[in-house]
Amino acid sequence: MGLLRLRSRHCTVRATAQNRHKGVFESALSCHPTHSTMIPKAETKDSALETKDAVPNLINALPVESLEASKNPDDQNLSDSSGSEDLPESESSNGNALKQAETMDDDSAATEKARGRSAKADGMPVRGALSGSLLIQPANVCKVIKGEIHNVLNVMRTDARYVSPLRFMEELPSDEHHPLLTQLRDLHRALSEWELTNGKQPEAKLYLPPFCAAIQGRDISASVTGAALHAIHKFLLYGFLSSEGAGPYMNIAKTLLNCTFEESGSMADDGLNGTSSGASQSHDDEQVVLKLLDLSALVVRCASLELDPEIIVGLLDTCLHVSHRAKRASSLLKSAASDALGHIVLEVFSQPDLMKARVAILTKLASLLNPQKNAESYVVNSLTLVNIALETMNGDLSTSEINILQNDLCKYLLAWSTTHDLVILSLTMRVIFNLFQTIRNHLKIPLEVFLTSVHLRILEHSSSHEEREVALESLLEFCQEPALIKDLYLNYDCDVNCTNLYATICTTLGNSAAPGSYTGKRVALEMDKVLSPTMNGGKGGIAQKAAFAAAEVPVNSLNSLALEGLLTIIESIARRCKSTPGGPKLDSKSESVSYDTDDEGDHLAEDDLQERKREKAALSKVAKMFNKGTTQEWLQAGKDLEVLDGSPESVARFLYKAPGLDKDRLGAYLGKGPADAYPFEHKVRHAFVKHFDFTKETSFAKNLRIFLHKFRMPGEAQMIDRFMELFSKELFLQQSGIGANIFKNSDAVFVLAFSTIMLNTDLHNPRYKGRRMTCEQFIKNNRGINEGADLPSDLLTELYTQIKESELQVQREIGDLMTHADAQDAENFRSAWSDLLARKDVAEAAFTTSEEARKTMFQAGVHEKDMFIVIARPALKAISSAFIRSWDDGCVLQALQGLEQISRISTYFGLDRILNDVISFLLTQGRDFITGCISLEYAGIESGAPISQNPEDDETMSIVDTESPIPTSLLKVRDFGAINPRKVDLGGTAAYRGLLSLNMGLRIVRMLFPRVSTAWPRLVGVFASLRDARALPPGLADLDDFADSDGNVLPLSKFAQESQKKLDDYYKGSSGKTGEDQAQSWFRLPLFRGEVDEQGNKPTPELMKQTQNGTRSDNSANANLLRDIAQRNEIEKLMVFGPSVKLPLVKQSIAGMLDSIGKFPPLGSPTYEQHSAFALELAVRALFANRERAADLFPLFFAKFDAVAAKINMQSEVKGPFLVERIAITILRSVIHLYSVAAVSFSLTSG
Repeated sequence: MGLLRLRSRHCTVRATAQNRHKGVFESALSCHPTHSTMIPKAETKDSALETKDAVPNLINALPVESLEASKNPDDQNLSDSSGSEDLPESESSNGNALKQAETMDDDSAATEKARGRSAKADGMPVRGALSGSLLIQPANVCKVIKGEIHNVLNVMRTDARYVSPLRFMEELPSDEHHPLLTQLRDLHRALSEWELTNGKQPEAKLYLPPFCAAIQGRDISASVTGAALHAIHKFLLYGFLSSEGAGPYMNIAKTLLNCTFEESGSMADDGLNGTSSGASQSHDDEQVVLKLLDLSALVVRCASLELDPEIIVGLLDTCLHVSHRAKRASSLLKSAASDALGHIVLEVFSQPDLMKARVAILTKLASLLNPQKNAESYVVNSLTLVNIALETMNGDLSTSEINILQNDLCKYLLAWSTTHDLVILSLTMRVIFNLFQTIRNHLKIPLEVFLTSVHLRILEHSSSHEEREVALESLLEFCQEPALIKDLYLNYDCDVNCTNLYATICTTLGNSAAPGSYTGKRVALEMDKVLSPTMNGGKGGIAQKAAFAAAEVPVNSLNSLALEGLLTIIESIARRCKSTPGGPKLDSKSESVSYDTDDEGDHLAEDDLQERKREKAALSKVAKMFNKGTTQEWLQAGKDLEVLDGSPESVARFLYKAPGLDKDRLGAYLGKGPADAYPFEHKVRHAFVKHFDFTKETSFAKNLRIFLHKFRMPGEAQMIDRFMELFSKELFLQQSGIGANIFKNSDAVFVLAFSTIMLNTDLHNPRYKGRRMTCEQFIKNNRGINEGADLPSDLLTELYTQIKESELQVQREIGDLMTHADAQDAENFRSAWSDLLARKDVAEAAFTTSEEARKTMFQAGVHEKDMFIVIARPALKAISSAFIRSWDDGCVLQALQGLEQISRISTYFGLDRILNDVISFLLTQGRDFITGCISLEYAGIESGAPISQNPEDDETMSIVDTESPIPTSLLKVRDFGAINPRKVDLGGTAAYRGLLSLNMGLRIVRMLFPRVSTAWPRLVGVFASLRDARALPPGLADLDDFADSDGNVLPLSKFAQESQKKLDDYYKGSSGKTGEDQAQSWFRLPLFRGEVDEQGNKPTPELMKQTQNGTRSDNSANANLLRDIAQRNEIEKLMVFGPSVKLPLVKQSIAGMLDSIGKFPPLGSPTYEQHSAFALELAVRALFANRERAADLFPLFFAKFDAVAAKINMQSEVKGPFLVERIAITILRSVIHLYSVAAVSFSLTSG
């Protein structure tokens, strides 16, 4: 019997070139009968090449199109170009990609070619850890190969088509044996002979051919093909080819591109193997494809430098087809293909010598992101591959690579940024970040577009919290990049023709960091459901109040991310503010920075940038007035800001250069006429046109677009005529000067320009419903306009095509993409990309690499000062909000660190106003904590952290956290920026935030006391609150008054008692206890004890003992805690000023204390009189301790007393009588102590 041979359908896996001219290598698959009938392709939205539904099993998991090639991998036919028109962009673009790669820089191509010749000529081993060396003994190589031969033979002998069962019954002639069987047996014998005669490993050309034939054979089953693929995979892993050069790798790669195997399902269809199920057969086929994918990636990893670029692209195409376009491929296959693609891309882009392959693959990857030709289901993998390419890209980029990244890739990324798919959005933003890391100095305009129209647009306008979270995470990564924040400021905010990108980011982060407007009660109810019913007194009690306080305006994850971004920027500035001998010298009065430097070049550059910043600010201000005000208003503003000098030339320069001008108003202003009615505007229009450069472009359409980008052409025909007349004259003049003029006079330019405007209107006006102008009509309309001669028809045809494909439009501003409604339209983004890249007036980019930033750390200068001024307001708002609202210990610590850094930066630059804002906030929070502690003691609670109460709640019960520990370690910290949260216990940070705030505020005041100005009222408020809490050192809390002859303090006056009662009732009300059943107030301290002497000394202990008046001797734990804070920060040095203190500082301190008294009469505050009286007492002590300088100090008191007296109406009840009484006592005391000072005594007696 003869050998039964099956001739049925086969599955062909081929990836060969369609067109040698284009260098296109495609992955293809077809099911075909014996004569290889091609299966027609189906066009789909997903750019997939699909076969008919009748194609069984794994057909669509593999390349669709079968490209006939020689069985010999070295004789591959690359000339076939059929079917290329039907390929999706990701396929058909291969030709363009490789063609573009051919045109890359000559030096790069020459270097790559030379290296390739050298490697092949010298027989150098290929690159790659897997092929670096032989992993087994050379003598065992033949044994391994023979083992793989047996594996393939074992698979073949199970199939009667290869090995006839008749061989056991009769002798079969050799021609009855399958050729592959014969080759394998011959190889086995040859290897046995080799082992006998040679002690080294055999060459690859001896043992690879049979295995390659098994992979390429059309009548070879999937199982046999899989065994052959497994064998070659083992040879590579064992390092058999490590010393053989490029030849074997090329042969293996070409074999993979011609991989063909018979589909397993054909056997079941013909009933030849009824025991095999369809599922198991399909599984066998998938196993083959998995091995093919794995081996493809392995070959590239082992020999990337030795393989031809076309081969690498072909192998990538094979993997790409399975991952992106194979409809019936299983998720396992797609995943394996994606992994293989990642390995290939990683290997290619990590090699700087593979420039040609890099360009081709980069072009292909960019095309896979075209949203018009690729569905979302494929974009995730494409974006992942682009990220791998950018992350591993090694060496300098060629011009071709930069152009691909700048143009197609950025354009498609901008389009995908409008997606609502979070995975795609996140990957898109990651690609944007990696793009910046790769070619930052080539991405000045694109980066501005991305950050503005992607990140900031989403943060400002997206209603999706998830999208905003993704945008914030990406923006945070930009903020954390070393030196980038300063680079953004220098490259954009200091460039007249760019947006204030740094300032916009700071403002947006500040807005995002502030908690949202949640309804407090609604959130409180939700929190109450999850809180323990027994927490702090049971359900409905303190637990519910605590929930309300914590959730009134909750800090969410968006707030936290934005806050982290702000803190990162603050930290980057603070890191440079190191006080060194050569650093900036600060002048707190002028709040300016002076520099001592010998580097005049840097100083001039810094001055130049600052001048550009000043000019930009002035131009922007005048531009806003131009957009809204009258002509005279913006002209006058321009003169005042030294932007305009009133001449037509200066106005034209402003209109050409100023950012943010309304294009409609600009066109209307410049189009005014006639000249006799608007002579000034006529001159401005002429000067304006001369600012355009028409010598860099020879294309008429491009020059017309350049002209019309600046303003919106008015619809009035006479205005259009005026613009086109000036454009035609200027274009004709400039192009005649460079010898590139095809026009004989400016009239020809005018007619063609006007005709082009009409064509643009005809083709793109949506309201026009008639027939559109044809190219022939356009050419006919412009015959004979060049002094009777015709313009070249090619020029007119090209002009018509350009206008038809792209409408003449006003150049879009980046800000429009952030706020305009079209920002949601991906098509609008794509169409705007070319306009945005066409901006040529921006300054050259100057970004600092991460490596440079880490190596150099310059002292902060004028740029950092401006940056800090920009971010200070939004940062303070966000940090203070998070500090108050957050209940996360880490977040509260971050806020404290930020506040400390802001105070350090403010001090460094002499920005005392910002410093005092920080101090005021810290002291306010500290004062509230003190007030809470006093209220708790009135409620009988002597320890625990007070939590803010809800003033609208009828139940005025105090809220206390008795479980959180006191953050003692943080109270001892002197530099919060040095705290490592992972090494320090942060427990209790949120609960005791007020205590930490008080401690930090007093510490900053003590260190920077001379700079305290507007924060004095808050500081005095803290002094008074500490006095109320009995936390001041002995003697500092008393109000001095007259005593009898025995030294006993006179009884409290009626006004003093009433004022004290108001204060007592205030604390009682806050604690929830009121009425006569309340125990005698511990607050009732003896107010009038012995006064300090002229040197500021405290009363003696004996006098203190004599003046005690029934107060409790035991203090609460909270009072002791507050006393420790006061002592640690040496608060007495802030309250007592002896003669050794400089006069300006004493004067400033007394003025601050008197200012803290505030407006008189009081507006119902229960603490006003007592606290104001104490502030007056502190000021008087400073006065008496400096009696020798009283002539300079007492006028401050007199001015305050005079202001209070002017508000007293003797005909009605006196408001604030206790304070008035204390002022009278102060005057009497001053007469006694200062009468000997002539200047003061005159004021006292004459007043």
